[in-house]
Amino acid sequence: MPDQRKPVDLNQLEAMIGQAMSQLSPKLCYDLWQAVSSGALGEGGRVEAVRRGLVSQINRQRADHARRLFLSCFEPLLVHDPAVLALGPFDGMLHVADMGALYLTLLDHGLKPVADRMQEELGAAVKLAPVDMVMEGEEASVLRAELLEHAGTIADTVLASDKLTRQFLLQMNQRRNETVRTFLADFNIDPDRLHVEHVEEFLRIVKAAPALIQSLGVRRWRPSRTPDAGGEARRLLGLRDGIMRALPSNLRHPDIGMWPAFVNIHHTRNFAIAQAMLPALSPEEVEALGQFMQNSSRSYCWRLRHYWGLLASEGLERADAVADGCQEAIDGLLSIGDVMLISKWPGSTLGRRSVYSHIQELRRSAVEVAGKALADGVRGLISKPQMNEADFSCLARQIDLLYRTATLGSEDMQRNRALELWRHEVITETREAYRRCGERIPDELLLSQMVRLADVVREIGEDPSNWIFISSITLVRGATAWFGDAIRPASGKTAQQMEQLAFRAYQLALKDQTKSRLQWKDQDLTRLRNAAQSWATRHGRLLPEPLPEDDESLVIPEDAAVSEA
Repeated sequence: MPDQRKPVDLNQLEAMIGQAMSQLSPKLCYDLWQAVSSGALGEGGRVEAVRRGLVSQINRQRADHARRLFLSCFEPLLVHDPAVLALGPFDGMLHVADMGALYLTLLDHGLKPVADRMQEELGAAVKLAPVDMVMEGEEASVLRAELLEHAGTIADTVLASDKLTRQFLLQMNQRRNETVRTFLADFNIDPDRLHVEHVEEFLRIVKAAPALIQSLGVRRWRPSRTPDAGGEARRLLGLRDGIMRALPSNLRHPDIGMWPAFVNIHHTRNFAIAQAMLPALSPEEVEALGQFMQNSSRSYCWRLRHYWGLLASEGLERADAVADGCQEAIDGLLSIGDVMLISKWPGSTLGRRSVYSHIQELRRSAVEVAGKALADGVRGLISKPQMNEADFSCLARQIDLLYRTATLGSEDMQRNRALELWRHEVITETREAYRRCGERIPDELLLSQMVRLADVVREIGEDPSNWIFISSITLVRGATAWFGDAIRPASGKTAQQMEQLAFRAYQLALKDQTKSRLQWKDQDLTRLRNAAQSWATRHGRLLPEPLPEDDESLVIPEDAAVSEA
């Protein structure tokens, strides 16, 4: 029987493949493209159609190839941190939104014909390969040099005229408003406007780009996160020397050579690198790094203040979604404090005072802004008969973040009276909730409630072990229910703590079985011992040995590890 299939139109096939691949992630499309390009499906027109369809999906959100070419000139130094925008441009911090606005303004001043031609030339290449690979190729390298040559000529023309510089400033602020709002949408703020000195700096950066490419390349830089600050310092000093050698003499400002260090420390938050670089720095470079650390402390404090404001206005869940950035900000402030305040970074005393005041004000304001919301969260959670695991974890993270924020800095900082009052309030209410939980909570839920209440206060530095004792009928009832296979979390820290607490209650019940001082509770203790032994038989587990005679303690450990029989 003859083949009735119609001939395949390869262009139509390519479009169909692109549509089918639209449901896949860019990474999966990229992996498939690599496999096809390596010959996994053989060769031929249909294979080429598959390859082109995959490429169209990989590049589908990256259509402005000329802009991508321009940004690739600064790729190793680009950052995406919204704080860099919210607080104004930082020396050495090239934000992708700022550089995008710079490119659009250069188009308005004569770069557009060149960019349009390059867009067309690159358009053919990106039909065959992912745009990142195209940008690292020889054709892109030639086009990049030509683009920078034209952009440098425009920069010279603008810098030579005050009128043109002011006009460029006006247009760049307009363009920047368009690009920056996307990055600051979640923060509900408008960006600060640029000034003439900012425009002059951006245009000098354009002229320095060839030297940066020569020293750093065009591939996105992955700063090393090694804890070896000394080794990383030596590597960054080598990059500094390479940049300064490559720069024309009229552009050799000390700040430019320090840019790789700024970006590395910004990404790693390891300011010990700055301390390790110190012996090899000029006074101008020391001052530049000191200013960078001041700017960084401002940005970290800004992020944390925004976070606590978000928590106070929109609640725990909304704030918890962006909590990772707060952990990073706290780590950064701790590292800056070590270098600027404890090790006393040389240079301006005003710089150290600035960092000190940033941290001191943050400590106070965090409790004032978010303390009530978190205290209310604790009250709401402990009033429930059963704590939801996700809600509890969310609250515990917020409490830990607030406590870490409010205790930032060196020991010589002023006492945080607001924190002390807040902490006393939370501990008092949590301890009262523990004391009364047996009155309102079913026996099978008691142990989970007890260990979570203990975790709440442990997050703020309180030791809850003196709350727990065997003469508590609440503990005895909870442990008895646990051994009766009451409902409990399937796994995780809370489940481990509940098991350990039940075992400890059993140990103390064994110890007290011959003592007369607990005769009023003999039936309850006997019930607990019997329930534990039945549980061990059902599950094939070994119960712990009795406690030594001199051990009267009963604590809820932070990390319990119970061995299987």
